[in-house]
Amino acid sequence: MNLVKRLASEVKRNRWWTRKTRVVIGVSTGVDSMVLLYLLEHLKYYRPQIIVAHVNHELRKASVTEEKYIRKYCHQHHLTLVVAHWRKQDHPKTGTENAAREFRYRFFKHVMRKHHASVMLTAHHLNDQDETVLMRLIRGGDIRELTGIHRCRKFANGYLIRPLLQTPKHDLRKFAVQHHIKWYEDRTNYSLKITRNRMRHRLLPWMTQEDPRAVFHIGSYVHQLTLLVQDNMLLNARLIKPLKTDRDNWWKLDPLMKSSRVIQLGMLHELFRQFDSQLMITPPMMHEVIILLNDNDRPQGRIAVGNQRHLQKDYHQFGIVKDQSLSGPNVKSSFSVKLNQWYRLLNGDEFGVFGKPLSQFHKQFKFNLSKFDFPLKVRQGQSSDVLRLKNGGHQKVRRIWIDKKLSNHDRNSSQILKTKNGFSLALLGVKASFTEASDNAKPYWLIVKRAQKRG
Repeated sequence: MNLVKRLASEVKRNRWWTRKTRVVIGVSTGVDSMVLLYLLEHLKYYRPQIIVAHVNHELRKASVTEEKYIRKYCHQHHLTLVVAHWRKQDHPKTGTENAAREFRYRFFKHVMRKHHASVMLTAHHLNDQDETVLMRLIRGGDIRELTGIHRCRKFANGYLIRPLLQTPKHDLRKFAVQHHIKWYEDRTNYSLKITRNRMRHRLLPWMTQEDPRAVFHIGSYVHQLTLLVQDNMLLNARLIKPLKTDRDNWWKLDPLMKSSRVIQLGMLHELFRQFDSQLMITPPMMHEVIILLNDNDRPQGRIAVGNQRHLQKDYHQFGIVKDQSLSGPNVKSSFSVKLNQWYRLLNGDEFGVFGKPLSQFHKQFKFNLSKFDFPLKVRQGQSSDVLRLKNGGHQKVRRIWIDKKLSNHDRNSSQILKTKNGFSLALLGVKASFTEASDNAKPYWLIVKRAQKRG
């Protein structure tokens, strides 16, 4: 089967696009992208509305010639072309390759949105896949990274598809020669200073000497591993359902502890993936997490998991929290309170004291206060602070912390509402004091808006 028929078959089977679909294709003028552009143009029933996106990275003198060629080509073939320049003054001193890639994909997203396209195509092929997997294998990390480059994934307002990902480089070159397709070689692709090039020109050729089908074998393993990872994700997604709480990004610990540590590992990987797919937890880091969660002698604890996040264990629950200062910008630990006004607390919640109840809030604390109780003040809670109970007794804040199983982090960020005379009205968001009605007192309502749902 030739490449045109093969692509047509893939488009039909996967329902990637129709003739009315607007498709953006990234073209560098290298052999891979020029072949893919040729294939799109020669699809009989599945040729989409083609928009060519080209980036002049201004890294090589040849870039000028390549841009002129793609402009001429698109004009002759009546194709829409969008060109972007990555100006020299924007080039970083280090990490040029990654920065260029980020610029390129930002540009692709822009073109998709501008032209209302739902599909983005790049010409990555089987050798690119193998090189990526070998680099990750040598570097080390999470086994899921060995699934390599995804053939299809969500991107911008549609999908990024790599139709040639199962086609070896050799077939693309052979096709280009047979069909007299002109392309340009990027000389930097031969520099052995670049890790990918060493995979391409040293390691892969050595492997194909051992077995001519080595490129296909690596691709086959990647495909099998991808299927296994997908099956595992589906299984773990079912297993973690009983762990859910009504608190965002917090889960029940007890159901997790009923599973073996091997099963716990998969469940935790899925929780982290659902929280943030870019959050890559290293094996040593995951080992620390499992040790903490299984340690009955440590009811509380925190472990950094990257991306300015911590896994936090609080008695019978655990969650993922952002690393941030307690106060944050424009948030004070101590301040005076005016009626009918909202204030932000250290833990991110908001509260206010109002002269009448607000019907949209289910939980409200009613106080009976006289004019001598004002102004009300807020300060950080202390373990020695006490709240008055309805039976006439008192309860220390320290005991409330323990009874409510508040973490050290929550205790440090707790704040207390006091009257002018120092009477503790409430441990804000946790518990309120009892106040008696009197002729000199009027009713007021304390309302706390949660920053997130909590159990």
